[in-house]
Amino acid sequence: MYTAFILTILFILISAIIIYIIDYYSDRRTFPWYVYLALFISFLVPFSIIIMLPLDLTSSQYRYCLEHQETNCEEPLAHVEISSLKVFWSIVYWITFNVQMFINPIMQGYCSSGAYTSWKRLKDGIMDNVYFYAAVVIPCIPFVLYAIFGIGIPIASMLDLAIPLSNAYGLAYLTLMMSVGLVEIPRSLWFNSNVQWKLKYLENEAPSLKEACVDAETEIYEIARIVANVAQRIIPGDPLRPKLDKILERCPLALNERTRLMEEDTSAEYDEKRLALLHGRIKRAQFLLKREQARLKFLEQRAFLYQDMIAAQNHPNQIFESVFWPIKDDQHKPLKTKILWWWLIKVQPIAMKVLSVVCGICSVLVIWSESTFQITGVTMSIPGLILKPDALSYFNIELLVFGFIAYMCTCSYSTLLKLKLLDFYLMVPNHHTDEQTLLFVGAYMCKLIFPLCYNFLNMGGLAEGKRTPGSSKVDYSASPAFIQYFGPAVDMAPLLGNGYNDWIAFVVLILCTIILLNLHGKILRLCSSNNYFYENIGEDKNTTEGRQQLEQARTLELRRLQREGRNLASGPPRATNTADLLARYAERGSNQAPVNTSTTTSNHVPVDPFGFGSTSKTTTTNSNRSFGVSVGSSQASKGYQKLVDDDSKSKTKSKVSK
Repeated sequence: MYTAFILTILFILISAIIIYIIDYYSDRRTFPWYVYLALFISFLVPFSIIIMLPLDLTSSQYRYCLEHQETNCEEPLAHVEISSLKVFWSIVYWITFNVQMFINPIMQGYCSSGAYTSWKRLKDGIMDNVYFYAAVVIPCIPFVLYAIFGIGIPIASMLDLAIPLSNAYGLAYLTLMMSVGLVEIPRSLWFNSNVQWKLKYLENEAPSLKEACVDAETEIYEIARIVANVAQRIIPGDPLRPKLDKILERCPLALNERTRLMEEDTSAEYDEKRLALLHGRIKRAQFLLKREQARLKFLEQRAFLYQDMIAAQNHPNQIFESVFWPIKDDQHKPLKTKILWWWLIKVQPIAMKVLSVVCGICSVLVIWSESTFQITGVTMSIPGLILKPDALSYFNIELLVFGFIAYMCTCSYSTLLKLKLLDFYLMVPNHHTDEQTLLFVGAYMCKLIFPLCYNFLNMGGLAEGKRTPGSSKVDYSASPAFIQYFGPAVDMAPLLGNGYNDWIAFVVLILCTIILLNLHGKILRLCSSNNYFYENIGEDKNTTEGRQQLEQARTLELRRLQREGRNLASGPPRATNTADLLARYAERGSNQAPVNTSTTTSNHVPVDPFGFGSTSKTTTTNSNRSFGVSVGSSQASKGYQKLVDDDSKSKTKSKVSK
């Protein structure tokens, strides 16, 4: 009774968390329902395993107590029968297997296809995976033939190697992902407690994001020229015209393009297949432009917040106010601004440092356990101490096991979420992540969760079972249901069994040492590759350019807020006419001291030409540089260009009239 109630509550809670995560990253306006269903299953299964494994461990200990007729065998609060657990692990394993191998990969190809019918899009998704698996399987065929005919391994036994092979690959990938997270999570929390470092990091990243936006816009214009050229060939009445019209609806910019393709491309004939490829290309290009613009906008918003935090650090009244995040003007506003100041300036940095220390201790415990569980004489690993019989109560075991596995999952999945594979798979918050990325992440979460749980049980000494002296048989009857289902298949492989699972754990210590000392970054710098380290972000070309870019973006954002009628807390009133604006420029120029055009030191508060928001001393760099406008202010740049064009036209007309 209690077991069913507890499991129901836990699964409802997990489902709510998963729905929130998917909604936070996905775009509900464009995602179809079947993608949401696949994502929900992909995320639900790994999360449910984290809940069920602690219950499996306590239930196995209770069962062991009853079988040995020990006294004081207290039943766990959430006890699950072994038969139910075996069915659960069997169902979950094959769900994860099919999700990671077939469902999500095929759906990725389906979503990226530019075909015009559902059947053809499904065919494209299937064929993409057929080509991928053919490229993986064909090199392995000689080894399989040698194992069957050379060594004499039965074909049925070869099929049974699927589980150990999958576990071996997943464990190797898990080792890499978890090693990065074990070092990066505590270190990033520590450095992110320093607002000056966070602002300098954003300044360093801003130029590359702006270049990505420019590249995405260039790709859009290039595709528009191609579509315009194709529209000149496929005239109305052509059977392909309806398909081209769908492309024109998605890319109306092509209607304004008049540039033809190069001569060598004009002879290309377009059929339905090439139009489908062009359709898929414009879909991808439009999404990339939207995503890169969103990333740049998020970066600018965070930079504005950090700039205001730096400016408010020495505020005499200990209040935090920002024109970009106004607080409702009511009787509680003074209290709200003071609480916000204390949280942002005082409490948050300390809390992040404390959390960094806690995560660092957890990382050390995981690394220690990975490096010592092979020692058989004495139990030294943390999971082994937790799972010792009669050492802790059932509730404490469940709580500690859940926390240990949850931290291992956090280290592994956080690296997976930050992974950038040629900028194709990239997690962007606030509904700016595409279907392919979320499906990829869901598939790899399913791929990693079983090896991760097996690795935890291996550290706890429960993965091998009991070996009978003088016999090769292993008794798994006293093991958890997870090992009873998963252990025999893993142990049957001569090279990928327990020996592999033991020595690959040492790789965690090696990789963590390399990442901690940034040895990989030093090697990349020797190869002239752009690589940063936390302590090495300084005043280089990227940082200087990024600071100028953020200063310009802040100025434009302040102007936009004033045009919208926002009452800014600082700065003079908005100019009402041209004479007032020119007088303000003249007054500012007469009162301004000469500025050194080289790189300066500043507190990172951006320059405001109108004096709206800057109260601290700053210095500009490269004053003769062309005024760059961020992608988020494209309307301002278009308006400025229109004024220049109109002015040139008026001058030309005046000359003609004269």
